Amino acid sequence: MRTTWKVLAAALAALGAGMPAQASEELLLRLLGPPARGSEARVSYAAQWRPERRAEGAAHGGAVEVLTQRAALLSAAPLGAEAEGSVALGLRHHGLRGEARLPKANVPLPDHLWDPTLGAAYRRFLALGRWTGLAAVVNSPSDRPFHSAREVSVSATALYRAPRGERAAWLFFLRYDNTREFWNHIPLPGLAYWARPTPRSMVVLGVPYSSVRWAGESGWGASLSYALLRTLGAEANYRFSGALQAYAGFHMDSESHFRARRDHREDRLWYYEKRVQAGVRLDPSPRWSLELAGGHAFDRYYFEGKDFEDRTRDRVPVADGPFLRAGGSLRF
Repeated sequence: MRTTWKVLAAALAALGAGMPAQASEELLLRLLGPPARGSEARVSYAAQWRPERRAEGAAHGGAVEVLTQRAALLSAAPLGAEAEGSVALGLRHHGLRGEARLPKANVPLPDHLWDPTLGAAYRRFLALGRWTGLAAVVNSPSDRPFHSAREVSVSATALYRAPRGERAAWLFFLRYDNTREFWNHIPLPGLAYWARPTPRSMVVLGVPYSSVRWAGESGWGASLSYALLRTLGAEANYRFSGALQAYAGFHMDSESHFRARRDHREDRLWYYEKRVQAGVRLDPSPRWSLELAGGHAFDRYYFEGKDFEDRTRDRVPVADGPFLRAGGSLRF
């Protein structure tokens, strides 16, 4: 089970920006992972720097340099013999430098974009490897967090796990989100089939998330992950020893924030990018790990609008460029 937890954690991490998981992702891991043996906690931090690059198009002017920092804390503990509780805290900050402007709104990109997050999860263990769980997260991705109710995001996920033998299970989801890219405020069902064909491989096939991960006896490994609507991660890696691993991959993802002084309530400031990257991970002990990576980001752009269909409405394309990232985590 512990091997399964590590494989699942790595697969979900491949979906994101290569940074420590935010509170919502940490809590989903708790819903899917093995029961906590006792009180445990994990803290993580990472920084990613994208050097200054011009904002393309004469109408936009200026350039953009971005320093992103993320920190997260997850604490989990048994609640008696048949239940478990978890609490997660997260903070993400983008520091933007430059004079690029949103052309239609005629305002500069915010100097600071924040995303403070608070979440909690509860699981109830049933007979024969079944369990139910519920996770809820409140966050405020904005240049002025919690400025008003319009800058608050709320999501909740309910899960039921039904095992199919020792190496497989059906996962049934119901998720509410007031800031997804489509059908806000409507609870949407999800279904996935989880299987572990071998101790070194895992398959999750379903909606809204699918993943395939494999690790060979020779040290080579690979993963492929996809989440609706436009999040993709693919990676190949090689483990030189028990502690050192090198990897290379491709990622496509996005994020969004609410400008407090936006003209329309449902508009968000979106950022999309694709990137190729390579790096090394060092796990000298089960308690802590370090990571150093770099790569090339392309097809980068900001826009303000309700969803992806508005990507040409108030758009700031940013020139391709390199990035560097470093981070680590500690368990105790």
